Order: sequence, then C-alpha cells, then structure tokens
Amino acid sequence: MANPIVTRYHRLGTHRGARRLYLQGREVLCEAGFKQGVRYQARTSGDTVTLRLSPAGAHRVSQKPGGVPVIDHVIRSLGDVDRVIVTFSKSAITVSLHPTEAAARARLARLNGRLAAGQPLRLGSLSHGGGVATEALSRGLKAAGVASHLDFAVDIDEDYLLQARANNPAWSRSTRAIAADLGEVAPSLLGQTEILEAGLPCVAASRAGKSKKGLAFAEQDPQVTDLANAFLEIVREVQPAVIVLENVTEYADSASALQIRARLSRWGYDLHERTIEGGDWALENRRRWVLIAVTSGLAIDLDALVPTSDRPATLGEVLDRRVSPDRWGTTAGKDAKEARDLAKGNGFKQQWLTPASTSVPVLRRGYQKNGSTDPRLVHPTRPGVSRLLTPAEHARVKGIPAQLVRGCSDKVAHQILGQSVIAPAFASLGALIGKAVAA
Repeated sequence: MANPIVTRYHRLGTHRGARRLYLQGREVLCEAGFKQGVRYQARTSGDTVTLRLSPAGAHRVSQKPGGVPVIDHVIRSLGDVDRVIVTFSKSAITVSLHPTEAAARARLARLNGRLAAGQPLRLGSLSHGGGVATEALSRGLKAAGVASHLDFAVDIDEDYLLQARANNPAWSRSTRAIAADLGEVAPSLLGQTEILEAGLPCVAASRAGKSKKGLAFAEQDPQVTDLANAFLEIVREVQPAVIVLENVTEYADSASALQIRARLSRWGYDLHERTIEGGDWALENRRRWVLIAVTSGLAIDLDALVPTSDRPATLGEVLDRRVSPDRWGTTAGKDAKEARDLAKGNGFKQQWLTPASTSVPVLRRGYQKNGSTDPRLVHPTRPGVSRLLTPAEHARVKGIPAQLVRGCSDKVAHQILGQSVIAPAFASLGALIGKAVAA
C-alpha cells in the first residue's frame, strides 16, 4: 500500500439491516483520487475491504450539494460490526476491523470452539480469597451443563490460596496459585480465559472504611488507588468472554467503577448491573453490587436471577449440634461498654441472635475480634451468657459450603467468610452464564 494520507477510526452506520460506510470530505477523498463521478471496485480479503479506483468498477463516488464527494457504501462482508479503521491512500481506501471488534470476535470464536470441542471453559479469579465466588460460579455452570476449570487464582494472602487449594472443589492440580498484590501481577503471564471473576478490595469504598480512614473518596487509599487500572490491564490481556465483578454497593458510585464501565464498553462488552439482597438468598442481610460484562453477541438476563427456595427459615436450622463450652462467655463487659456508648450518644448497641432469628446482620471480616456490635448467639438457659457463631455456622448463615473453611483457624475462617459474596446468588448467576454461553 502507498503511504497513507490519513487513518481514521470510524463508526459504521446501518442501511436495511446491513452495515453502511459513509465517507465525505473534499480534501481527503480528492487527494486519494475519489472525486465526484469516478468509479471504484470493492474487494474483501479476510477482515479487510479495499475500495480501489477502477474505470470498470461497479460503484461510483457521488456528491453532496457544493461539490463535496461522498462514498455511501454498504458493507456486508465484515458482518455486524460497529467500529472500523479507514485508511486513505493514493487510489485506494481500506476498511479493516477495529482491534476491539476483532478481539471481541476472537473471544466468541474461542469460547464457542471450546464448547464445541467439549473442553471446559477456563476460569480466572482475582482477589480470590478462599474462592467462595469461584466455587459458587463453577457449581452454577455445572448445573447448566457447562464444565469449567480454574486456571489461576490471584490473592495477596498466600494463606487464603493454600486453604482454597486444600478444600475448594473448583481447584485442580493444574490451578496456578499466585500470591501477589494485584497491581504487581504481570498480565502476560496469566494466559487467556473465557470467564474472569474478581472481587476487588472494597474496604476503602464502604462508608465505614472511608470514615475510618478519613477518605474523601476510595481511590485516596494507596492500597487501592491503581487497582482498577491493574484489573483492566489483566482484562485486556486475558480477553475473557464474560467478566463477573462484585463489590460493596458503594463501589458502584466510585471513580474506579466509572473507569471500569467506560473501558469495558469500549472493548466490546455489554454491561449488566444488579444489587443483590443477601437476605433474599440466605440468612445474612448482606447487600452486594455485581457487574456482569459479556462480549457483544452473548445475551444474559439478570432479571432472571431470582432466589431459590433453599434459604433456611431460621438460624436454628444452621447451628452446630454440639459446641465447646469454651465458646460461651459472659456479656458483662460488653453490657458495660454498651451503657457507656449510649451515655455518650453514639448509639452502638449489641446485636443478639436466637435459634428463632429469621435473619442475621452482616458478619464482617473481623468477626473473630468479637467487637461490641458483632452479632452473638444468646445462651438458651443462662442469662448474660452468649457466644460468637462458629466458622461452620458463619458459612451456613451465608449459604457457603462449610468445607471451604475446614481445618483453618477461626481467624482465617471468619476473614474468608466475612469478605465473601452471596454464594447462593452466585451459584444461580453461574447457571445464568452457563445458559448464555451455551445458547
């Protein structure tokens, strides 16, 4: 090709269901030789259409009033694409797929190729924790008849990864455990996946976190300032067909979320968002924001994400049958603190649970610290005595398989569970994704 006059990033229009290339402008078209009335031919090679001047060409350059040359050309051979790159040179104009359109097309081809070959879809997990979201999504995919394989799991805490490797059924011998700050991960070493799941650190985005750290906005926290960029760099490299991102509801209004939405849209993803009410799915009243990004061409209906009938009716249904007497303790100290807090007017009150409780307040990441407002189970016969829920009970309250925290300390177990997703909802979400990709 001769030296280009100009390269233009261009959006196609539509005409009777087909894509339409509309070019006008006296200076560029005339310099390329495409003046009013001249003829040209169109040839397609792969994902490129070339318009070349030819006296015998089937097409002709028209003009607008004032003598402005116009090319109005229907392009069917590239398929249903929106963005193209148009390069003007002497006697020829080439129209090729925009790189993001080509990438989206490649994602779908790779996804459909693995499904057709009976191969499991590759799953990547960022900020993996104990893998609660990964396990639930994998279980949901399996229920929809779609096999998956966890290719890699990234988390800053190696203990979480080792716990997941030991107990999480989504893991296999070939799953790569990557203990690293997300911002330090080299995206090129991860490889491509079909599904990417992430729960970016959320403390700085929550109201309590911002207040505690004195932040005006989440990105002021140096631990999370560049994590949206790091996440997007990984997305661009691994090219997932489906992305599942979850966080606290406040994250939806953060600058990071705005950036993520904008970039994913530019890269050919259709975005779907939903706030999930945990109390509809499990005993815990946890609310989480979920963003599902699917490559254009896939369709998913989040309105179909509805609770199942598996939610326990009362806390008594998930309590351990036997609990060590050492777990019980007097509430005298906390009663005194509550009285002092109320006298100060700060309103911090203890939260009590009984087997008849039909819901449970949010159990936080630091639940094992036994804070003054952490929900506690009152003793059935001894007034003034209570206990924290055990890790297994904590898991069941959230609808999480207790095996995921089997064998680890109470501290690690409550940390894994306290920063987790609404597992029953994610299992249903996995089933929705499975149906969407297999349709």
